Amino acid sequence: MAPFGRIGRGGTGESQGMARDEAATCSAMSVSKTSLDDASLEDGTAEGRSNTGMSNDQDRISQDLARVPLGWTSRDWLSYWTRDDAEHEKSHHLHFWAPVEPLDNSTLIVSPLKRSEGITGLLRFYNSNGTLVSESSIAARHGQLAQLPLSAFLDGCETDQGFRHSHLELITSCECQGEIQFSSRLRSSFLTAAHRLSERESRAVPLTLSTNSRHVVALINPHDVQCVVKCRLFVGTRSPEEVCLLPPHGTVLISPEVLYASVINDLNKKKNTERSVGGQGAQKRSGSRDASKRAPHGRHFSGPMQGSNDALQAYLKLTTRSGKSLGYQILEERSFGQDGRTYGVLS
Repeated sequence: MAPFGRIGRGGTGESQGMARDEAATCSAMSVSKTSLDDASLEDGTAEGRSNTGMSNDQDRISQDLARVPLGWTSRDWLSYWTRDDAEHEKSHHLHFWAPVEPLDNSTLIVSPLKRSEGITGLLRFYNSNGTLVSESSIAARHGQLAQLPLSAFLDGCETDQGFRHSHLELITSCECQGEIQFSSRLRSSFLTAAHRLSERESRAVPLTLSTNSRHVVALINPHDVQCVVKCRLFVGTRSPEEVCLLPPHGTVLISPEVLYASVINDLNKKKNTERSVGGQGAQKRSGSRDASKRAPHGRHFSGPMQGSNDALQAYLKLTTRSGKSLGYQILEERSFGQDGRTYGVLS
């Protein structure tokens, strides 16, 4: 298994299949060096151009600090309202973890919570270190869905241990919901908005640790200050903990299989030793009772079939004491043969 992760919710999901009523349009402005002229929408169009007049990061931070938080719109998702007193307007914010490679056809689909409302807003794509990579305006008439393939917008994002990804912020004038649909070689699935992790509520997610799978945990910081997340794995009698530092607007990827590799290896060795000793004891007891019950051709029973019970059941607990709500997503990668891989979402 290739190494994955660094220190710094959900079962496999099938697409809810939001219906498309009419074409939606998006106009895109890139601040990266990559042209977006060829970007297109499945049901509409995207127009790309260089945006030389866009304000720099410091101006953007000043604008964000002028916004007054109004409250969270969901206990489960990283979703909230802000108010700009200078402009006398409210904005709804929704945050996503947006991976593109090695996934295929990653597409953002957005719909208003009320079908009578249209969508007007802005998309911001942040690199893993929190720098702003690109922006895109987004619009759709009432009753429509906005759809946007993401790959072109993440050209300026770094590849982090095999995943090219971004922290995606959606800012709209009305409350919206959305998902990122993606496919791999063997299946399709989707990611909801980032799950909310707050100081008052920690999150515990069950994991199955095995040799043919790994988990990717994305930790997302929507704020202008550095935040901290504690990741504790409960497996067997062990409970190791690591601390992850999240840069402002940044994303940190970790893999429990890598972060706690030494603990997992120790438990697997102990498990195999106990299995071997138990199998030898079963041989002696079986042989002393009835020699006729031995396996044919001189083969002796040696306990469970090798590999049938190699998985470890564990829980990953995420907590923060930063005083601010953060976001997370968990992706499971399973390997089949030499080249076959499939990805599912844990919630």
